[in-house]
Amino acid sequence: MVLLEGCPLCLLVSVGRTRPSSRVEAAHRVIDTGRTIAQVARELGIDAGMLSVWVKDERRRIAGRGPWGTAFGVG
Repeated sequence: MVLLEGCPLCLLVSVGRTRPSSRVEAAHRVIDTGRTIAQVARELGIDAGMLSVWVKDERRRIAGRGPWGTAFGVG
């Protein structure tokens, strides 16, 4: 595991993967603050496309749907 210097969330990365809890935290920086994905991605030093996927998945989770758009346990 490698600690990214200067990362406000101290995201731990191993072979390009972050901890699920860090993904949720990063997504909530967009969802809760109203800042753009690009702004938050720059702050965290991560790819905006990757953060966009995390935000989309977290919004679906909050709405009670799984990451593939279906209700959990259905389909």
